[in-house]
Amino acid sequence: MKIKTIFGIASFVISCLCLPSCNTYKQISPVSEHTEIASQLSPEKQQEFDYLFIEGIKQKLLGKTGTAVQLFSSCLQIDQNSAATMFELAGIHVANGDLTSSMLLLEKAIKINPENDYYKLMLAQIYSRNNNLDKAIDLYGQLFKANPDNLEYKFAGASLMVSAKKFDEALDVYNEIEKESGMVEAVVMAKHQIYLQKGKKKSAIAEIQRLIDAYPEMPNYYGVLADFYSNEGNREEALKYYNKILELEPDNGVVHFSLARFYRENNEPVKEFDEIMAGFSSKKSDFEIKVQIYLLLTDPEAKEKLPDEKNEKLLDILTDIHSVDGRSWALSGEYYLQKKKDEIAEAKFRNAVEASPEDYFFWERLLLLENNLHKFDTLFSDSKKVIENFPAQPLPYLLNSFASIQLKNYQNAIDVLNLGEAYALDNKSVKSQFYLYRAEAYYN
Repeated sequence: MKIKTIFGIASFVISCLCLPSCNTYKQISPVSEHTEIASQLSPEKQQEFDYLFIEGIKQKLLGKTGTAVQLFSSCLQIDQNSAATMFELAGIHVANGDLTSSMLLLEKAIKINPENDYYKLMLAQIYSRNNNLDKAIDLYGQLFKANPDNLEYKFAGASLMVSAKKFDEALDVYNEIEKESGMVEAVVMAKHQIYLQKGKKKSAIAEIQRLIDAYPEMPNYYGVLADFYSNEGNREEALKYYNKILELEPDNGVVHFSLARFYRENNEPVKEFDEIMAGFSSKKSDFEIKVQIYLLLTDPEAKEKLPDEKNEKLLDILTDIHSVDGRSWALSGEYYLQKKKDEIAEAKFRNAVEASPEDYFFWERLLLLENNLHKFDTLFSDSKKVIENFPAQPLPYLLNSFASIQLKNYQNAIDVLNLGEAYALDNKSVKSQFYLYRAEAYYN
C-alpha cells in the first residue's frame, strides 16, 4: 500500500529562495506583462525595456548578479510598475540574504499584479523566515483559495500555525486536509507532534496507531511508539515495539542502536554492547552512522572508557562488513597506531590503500609506518607508486630518497630529490629535509 504524502511546495520554495537563477519560476515575459500598459511606453522604450529585461535574465542565469541588478534597475527606471522586474530583483536580494529589500519589492509587485501566485509564494516564505507568521499564513490562505485543488498550500499554512503555536487552528486545517485526501503520513505525524506539545499523550499515540493499523508492514511507525514509551520510562511497551521492528526487519541497524540507548538508560551494559555490535553488523546501516557512534563511544572525555577488547571487536566488525571502504581499515589503523602497535597498524593501512587507492592520506600513513618499521624495500616501491599517482605531494619524494639512501641507491635519491623539491614550495622545514637528504646522498 502506498503512503500518501504531501510534497513539492517545500522544494519549490527553497529553490526560489536559494538559487540565483529562476528556473523553477513561472516564465514571465516582459512583453506580455506590458500588454496592458503598452500605451504608456513608446515603441522605442518598450524595445529598450525588453532588451534590458532579457539581458538581466541572462546575466542572472550566468551568476553575474551584480550586472543583473543594474540591468533590472534600469528596467524600473523605464517602467516603475514592472512587477516582473521586481520579482526578479527580489530573487537576487533573497539569494544575497537581503530579505527586507526582497519583501518590499514583492509587496509592491503583488499590489500591481495581485493574481500572481509565484509572487505570493516567495513573499510567504520570506515572511516565515522573518518570523512574520501571521502574514505568511494569510498568504498561504490566499493561495489555497485561488487554487483549491492544491492542498500543499493548506499544509504549508498549517505548518506555520504550529510554529505560531496556534495548535487548535492547525488541527482544524489538518483534519480538513484528511477529509479531502484521506490519511496522509505528514499530516498524521504533524498531528502527533501537536498532541505531544499539548500534553495529550493518548491522542498522540492514537495518531501513530492509525498509521500502524493502515500500514502494519512499516517499521518506522513502531519506532516512533518505541521511542515514545522509552522516553516515558515504560520499559515493557518500549521493548514490545522495538522487538516488533526486529520481527519485520531483523537486520535493522537503527533499531539495534535505539535498543542500545534503551539498555544504557536502564543500566544494562552487557545488553547495550550486544545491541551495538548487532547494529555494527548490520549491512543496511550506513558506515557514517556507525563511525559517529564509534567516535562517541571512544571519546576521550566520555564518562566510561571503552575497554580495548570491545574497541577491537567493533573495529573488526567494521572492517568485515565494510571491507571495500578504505575508511574502515584506516579507522582501525589509527587505533593500533595510537596503541603503538605499528606492525598491525601497517597491515590495516595496507588494506586501506588497497580498498581506496585514491586516498592520499591512507598512503601517507602507510609510508610513514614503513619508514618507522625500517621496511625500506617496501617503502621504496610504495613511495614510487605514490609519486606516480600524487606527483604534487612532497613527502613521498623525501621518503623515496631516504629509502634509496638506505638501500645505497644514491643516484636515484638525488634524482628523486631534484624532481620533488619544486613541490616543497615555501615550506622551509620540508625544503631543509630535501637539502639534508641530498647532502647525505652526495656524501656517500
